[in-house]
Parts: sequence; structure tokens; C-alpha cells
Amino acid sequence: MSAFIKLNKQDAFITPYTAYKSWTISSASLQDYSIETFTAEATGSYTGIFNPILSDTSGQSNSEYNTLVYRSLKHLYYSGVFTGAESSSSFEDYKQTTLSSSISRTINDDMLVVSIPRNIIGSAIKPGTFTLGTEANISAYVSGGYVFTGYVTGATSGSFILYDDGEGKLLVSGSTTQVGDIIYTHGQAIITDATSITSIQSLANYNVHWQSTYEVYTHNYRCRVREQDLNYSQNPSIKSGSNGDIYDFATGSYFQPYVTTVGLYNDSNELIAVGKLGQPIPKSRYNDMTFVITLDI
Repeated sequence: MSAFIKLNKQDAFITPYTAYKSWTISSASLQDYSIETFTAEATGSYTGIFNPILSDTSGQSNSEYNTLVYRSLKHLYYSGVFTGAESSSSFEDYKQTTLSSSISRTINDDMLVVSIPRNIIGSAIKPGTFTLGTEANISAYVSGGYVFTGYVTGATSGSFILYDDGEGKLLVSGSTTQVGDIIYTHGQAIITDATSITSIQSLANYNVHWQSTYEVYTHNYRCRVREQDLNYSQNPSIKSGSNGDIYDFATGSYFQPYVTTVGLYNDSNELIAVGKLGQPIPKSRYNDMTFVITLDI
């Protein structure tokens, strides 16, 4: 048995918050997570009209034509007309910052793309958390502060670490020269610098680290109980005999039932959620009580 109290519209509200999850994947395991590395070429080894048989392809689980990857990148991210600090385009170039010095992008004829799928990055890669390198724990080399000289620290001699500056640029440790771009919301790390591409392709093994972003929406329901309501227990143990007579201790004015469970029902009286209290709470006869049920969706 149960007792019902109808909720008002103002008793239900939503509070959003952002959760982050850290990932570190070795290059040998990229395929297991459907992470692809594609080569983008303006013109491949076959220089004629696009031919699905002769044109070059790249990728681990899913092969893509290099020239088509290049054209896709150019159309999505490099179609703007850039003049100094100003940029204009009839396309959505998915700019990752409003800082004028970080808006401009330069496309090269040969690029390397690390593509992380949506089911891993969530809504986006958290800016300032992407790294690719040979260190065992590359996430430890990214400072949590603002971008400054020595932003990436602790790299050992001979190691290679590529990281993002939090504003859509890819840099290499020990240098302030931009070597590529990252599109956080699409999970695309695009290396445009030929030297950096050669360095990555020559690595026997490397790790990719980032933090995924997940938007969590908490549904809150405030169940207000007035002091005169629900002062009768629904626990069957207060009844005795086949007639269901109530024990004397439960009929006195000092009897105080305990709340253990709060259920949420829809308009059809169907139970849709149950909130369990950490421990039974005595129902007050003298003060109103409010129970808040939270559901993360």
C-alpha cells in the first residue's frame, strides 16, 4: 500500500552539470576503440580523376580515400578566407576560440588526422587535455594553468609530445610553433606540419590521451509532505490477525511512522521511479518535510 500526494509543476526542475572522463589509449589499441588515423592528400600517388580502384586509402578499421579525406577537411574546417586577425567565410568553419591569434588555420597538401568517435568523446574533447606522445603518462605533462612558456613540462630527452593549447591549436613540446588544429566537438586532431607527421609515423608506439565531456542532466522532484499528511504507517507489521486489526501501539497519539521509500508515479498511476532513503526517517507531526528525489539522465 502507499499514499499519494500530487506534485505541482514547480516541484520538478532540471539541473545540468558537466562530467569528464580521462582516456589514455596506446597506438596498438586504437583500432579496438574505433579510433582511426587517416592520411589526407590533395593529390595522391594517382594523379588522375578520382578512381575508387586506383586512389590511395588509409585507416585501420574503416578505410577512406586520402583525397576525399582532404576535401572533407578543407570543406569543413579550412574554407574560410583569412586576412590577418579577421576571418570571413560562407561556411561554418567550427572555430574553437574567439581569440584572433588562434582563428586562422593553414591547410597543407599532406596532413594526418587522428579521428576519435563520438561515443568516446561524448559532446567534445575537453580543451587543453589532448596529448599524443611517447611518454608513459603523457597526461602528467600538461599544466592545468593558462598557456605560457613551458606549458608542457617534464618531457624526457628524445621524447615526442604533441598537445593542444586549449584554443584549437596543436603544438609540440619545446616549441611554440603551431603544427596542426584540433576540432574539440568533432574529435578531430589534424596535424598539418610535415615534420610532425613524419615523427608520428616513425614512432613504434605512442599514447593518445584526452578527457571526454559528458553533459548530465539531473531531474529533481521535491516531494513536500505537510505535517498533517502521511501520519499512518503502510507497514503490514502493525496489523495482527486475519481481520487486520491494528496493534494498540500504532493507534496512540505518540505513534510516529518512519519514511523508507518515495515512489514517483505518472498520470496513469504507473510507478516510474523509486527513491530509497539511506536510513528510515521519522515522519514529523509538527513540521512540514520535503524529500528531494534526483535522477541522472
